[in-house]
Amino acid sequence: FFSSDPFIARQAAQYYLQLGEREQAVELLLQTRKRSETPSLFSIDLANIYRYMNKKQEMVEEYIRFADQSTGNLRYVKNSLQATLTEPEDIENLERYLFQKIQEQPENEVYSELLIWANVQTKNFMSAFIQARALDRRLQQSGKPLMDIGQMALSNEDFEAADRIFSYIATNYPGSIEGTKAELWKINSKEEQAKRSYPQNNEALLELTGLYTNFIDAHPNTDEAYKASLQVALLNGYYLGKRKEAIVTLKELISNPRINPNLTAEAKLILADIYLLNEEPWESALLYAQVDKTMKETPVGYEAKLKRAKLAYYQGEFELSQAVLDILKLATTREIANDALDLSVFIKENTLFDSTNVALKAYASLELLEYQHKDQQVLEIIDSLLIQFKGQNLEDDFLMLKANELRKTGNFIAAAETYAKLVEEFGHDVLGDKALFLQADTYQNYLKDYEKAQQLYVKLLKE
Repeated sequence: FFSSDPFIARQAAQYYLQLGEREQAVELLLQTRKRSETPSLFSIDLANIYRYMNKKQEMVEEYIRFADQSTGNLRYVKNSLQATLTEPEDIENLERYLFQKIQEQPENEVYSELLIWANVQTKNFMSAFIQARALDRRLQQSGKPLMDIGQMALSNEDFEAADRIFSYIATNYPGSIEGTKAELWKINSKEEQAKRSYPQNNEALLELTGLYTNFIDAHPNTDEAYKASLQVALLNGYYLGKRKEAIVTLKELISNPRINPNLTAEAKLILADIYLLNEEPWESALLYAQVDKTMKETPVGYEAKLKRAKLAYYQGEFELSQAVLDILKLATTREIANDALDLSVFIKENTLFDSTNVALKAYASLELLEYQHKDQQVLEIIDSLLIQFKGQNLEDDFLMLKANELRKTGNFIAAAETYAKLVEEFGHDVLGDKALFLQADTYQNYLKDYEKAQQLYVKLLKE
């Protein structure tokens, strides 16, 4: 049975599908399409049937036909592909197919958009940038899509790609909103890279404050300049020990009527963090509460609430911390909700069978010392605590904290040995897997023993 009427053909195809005759349904729809001379007819119907038949290539081709009808269909197609292309080779096949289509129709922006999306899925940000750059030039998009890719590269710690992308935008769109933002994001990228270097490189951080200051001078009294001032205060207060200087900068930002409420709230949170570094938790609590109250149901408001919960945790007030965390688990910001859930579960697990909470209080106080950059003090105390709480729930957490502190202070051999001990004694736990990864990372990036690192990565993949 074949019909040139699309409605009748679709009804007949549904009948075949109810009988389990998928091949017949496909043949019917394809024949009707051929007669109609409309290449995209039934594209979604066919894509769904191919999906159930696990014919991924045919499914992809139909989804792309649907996207090709209108750029308004792109979001639906991206969501569908994300749900169905679950294996790495699936995305690789999609990339090859799209590249072939671009060769055939280089002016078709749908193919370019989908290839950029596919590159981002595989975290191939440089390839995404190359495609987006060509599209940006052709459609005169002023660098906005490129900025999105640069930010994704940065969040995935692909600093080389992020630097290339932000540099391109800043150079090619000087004086524009996107160009100015790219200048700042380029410095942000350098900052994130510097902060991941162990031990802390003060010279690099000082250089960053200079870059931010130059940016502020070049773009005075703008939102981007205020954001740069915030970063200078953060670097001075949290990393470089210039807390008085940072406090002055932050108070100036907070009292500046030109600054938007969100940035003012961020300045208050950083000021609160610096007060905590200065061992003035009451001042921190006051500022966290202010932001929590004035910025309700916003990401910065949720962050303030999380910091309130962490402060209560540091001080051993676990019930108060838990009460705040229970609210936060419903936060709309996924990262905040996940952090809240992790801390909530951690507190519950370690207070369930210990009414005195002695071990958890000791661990929380160590975490506060770590936050305050009192690394040597942590290392001086932690061995005695490992003896005191040996065999208890928190033993692996104490070991992980010790290993991380050793790595942070540049004692990489001792850090690797401590990670190895954690793997040996707690390899069956979640922290065991994490320790194995960090041990491999330490050998690869700090001890430069690539053979040992490879052995550990292979072990991690097998477990």
